[in-house]
Amino acid sequence: MLIPIILGLYAWGIQLERGLIVTGMGNVIIWGLYIANFIYFVGLAAGGVIMIAAVHIFGADRYKPFARIGEALAAICVLLAMLFVLPDLGRPDRILNLLLSPNPTSLFIVDFLVLGGYFLFTIIFGWLTMGGKVGARGTLALSAIGLPLAISIHSVTAWVFGVIYARPWWHTALLAPMFISSAIVSALALLIFTAILTSKFTAIKVPSNTVSDLGKVLGAVIPIDIFLLFSEILTTGYAAVPGHIEPLTWVLLGPYAPALWTELILGIIAFIAMANPKTRASTAVLALSSVFVMAGIWLKRFLILVPGLTLSPIGEVGAYVPTWVEWSITIALYAFGILLYTLSTRLLPLEVEVDAS
Repeated sequence: MLIPIILGLYAWGIQLERGLIVTGMGNVIIWGLYIANFIYFVGLAAGGVIMIAAVHIFGADRYKPFARIGEALAAICVLLAMLFVLPDLGRPDRILNLLLSPNPTSLFIVDFLVLGGYFLFTIIFGWLTMGGKVGARGTLALSAIGLPLAISIHSVTAWVFGVIYARPWWHTALLAPMFISSAIVSALALLIFTAILTSKFTAIKVPSNTVSDLGKVLGAVIPIDIFLLFSEILTTGYAAVPGHIEPLTWVLLGPYAPALWTELILGIIAFIAMANPKTRASTAVLALSSVFVMAGIWLKRFLILVPGLTLSPIGEVGAYVPTWVEWSITIALYAFGILLYTLSTRLLPLEVEVDAS
């Protein structure tokens, strides 16, 4: 993990020295790989707490072996989301302006504050539950706070984009529900994939039949996410609103079409695998299907962000191809997240004993 982190720091040094000119972003497409990953990791963090809080609130004891793994993943993912903002700023020292001269009418400020509060909550939640400082009632109370908080952080992130009237591709009331559904789908996939690897390579064990059952839940929510996407495409295509139809055409038939159809194919394959009890019982199939889902949701985040910027409000059409600098910084942050989770498996009590009775 250290090699990609070092390479990423080297690439970031070049970016700090020369500016964002070394990235594929420009005057038209001002956000790219960094913000796509910001949205993606906010979703992973929100979806993880939504699932874990639901386990405690509804007494789904069968899924409690995932609880502490999910708590660790949520904290790491929200940290990574905030870290992805830094290279996108170009001048990371300017993030202090958010604190020194905040604009209270800006949803970006609200998002920043909610994310900071959410990160603090995940740390407190993990410290209290893993340290045995609260019992069942305390955990239930924390979950009751965490569930709406998790929904709010990704809803606010969606509204940051959705309320921009000048960007018709984003300006839809369905954006927040789509963000939440994708968050739950991707977080389930991450939880399944991580639990499989954790059971295989560490002393922390999650029952394979419980992992398979969680795969059943994943199979149930994938169609919901696809349906919301289909509803948005159908409504947009039928209405043919100027400024909205161009990005849709690019996504369905143009330069972004391969990403869309790859996203859908990966999701459908994962759904079929999770719907079949025989394939769902296979650890290898579960792991591969989870990777398919996570990759598909990442593509969905990218397809929400970049096509919405490709056509500017004054009619300019942009193009975006990430550079090696962006990829190096992105891979470094992913490696940092993997390193943090690896350390957490050794330093934190992630295993939960469940009463078999």
